[in-house]
Amino acid sequence: LAAIDDPGYVLITRAPFSIELSLTFFVVLFTISFAAVYALLRLVINGLRLPAQVAQWNVHRLKHNAQRNQSLGLMQLIQGDWQKAERNLIAHASDIDIPVINYLGAAMAAQELGHPDKRDRYLTLAHEHAPKQRLAIDLTQASLQQRGEQTEQALATLTRLHETTPQNSQVLKLLISVYRQLRDWKGIASLLKALHKSRAYTAKELQQLEIDTYQALLTHSGNSDIAPSAQEVWQNAIPRSLQSDPSLLTHYINRLIELGDMETADSVLRKNLNKKWDTQLIYLFGLVEAPDPGEQLKYAEKCLHLHPYSSNLLLTLGRLAMRNQIWGRARSYLESAIASTSLPEAYNELGHLLDHLGESEQALECYRKGLEIVVKHQTHLDPKAGDVASAPVKVVANGTNRQ
Repeated sequence: LAAIDDPGYVLITRAPFSIELSLTFFVVLFTISFAAVYALLRLVINGLRLPAQVAQWNVHRLKHNAQRNQSLGLMQLIQGDWQKAERNLIAHASDIDIPVINYLGAAMAAQELGHPDKRDRYLTLAHEHAPKQRLAIDLTQASLQQRGEQTEQALATLTRLHETTPQNSQVLKLLISVYRQLRDWKGIASLLKALHKSRAYTAKELQQLEIDTYQALLTHSGNSDIAPSAQEVWQNAIPRSLQSDPSLLTHYINRLIELGDMETADSVLRKNLNKKWDTQLIYLFGLVEAPDPGEQLKYAEKCLHLHPYSSNLLLTLGRLAMRNQIWGRARSYLESAIASTSLPEAYNELGHLLDHLGESEQALECYRKGLEIVVKHQTHLDPKAGDVASAPVKVVANGTNRQ
């Protein structure tokens, strides 16, 4: 509307030429020209950028496929489809940002398929692509070596890891597992202090591991000239806080008896019985062939005044009386033990006593009754269930060992 009243003009001059246009036409022509030039420049620029955009799109597509294969491979790994898991995890591993996960998963699948060479190759690739993730890779390697029964190699890997990360709970747990496989109880004992500082086990689990370890050390004590004695293990290896544990104490005394160290066994039993009454310990007291059986009998009879109804004590008194050849008193104690809880062991000892006294028929009757109790309750002879026996033990009477 403004151009109708005054269209204006634009004069462009460049000797010897000059161009005169209306302002309205010039604006329209300038706009069209600008748009055309802009479109042409965009077309040229996009054409130049096209190869890079295609390459970027291709990389994005490869990464998308790699992530899809990784997710699929990990799911198949969890489901136990080892072959497909290995194939999908390796297919595009080089196209993903963090390929170490793919290589570790493929190593696990290869282990399950029984291909240790491929497993090791994948682990090597994991090291090459993620050298800073050495802990995770080596932990995986040690775990797979252990599962592949390459226990010594797993131990070497874990020992190296423990030197660099002594407080790592996973390294400690795997080391304990490998030491258990190797039955290296000394190795486990060397890690107990570190385990107390870590969170690898709960307090209850750690206490049980300690007891199992020290029981095993006691079991193997005195087996050779170079092996430490049971006393050395008890005094030097086992903490005082655990020396009052009933199962560990019982195991120690049993080992002393097995090794024939009756004097030490007698001393340890009296010391602990004086501190606290225990039916397991008084049972073991009857198995100890001390140098002075008469003194043993006197000690046990003192205990009878305080614990007159303990069947284990009555059984021990019967055995000690037999060892002292006081046949009448032995018979009375054994009959009292049978009357108290019908211990199969008491029947067994009474049978031997009656055999010795020439009462064969009564002896056979005792054996029969003891056997009936064992069969009826499906239990074996053991003092560990308090005053009722439940697992096989050695019975010592008159200087002979009988099962």
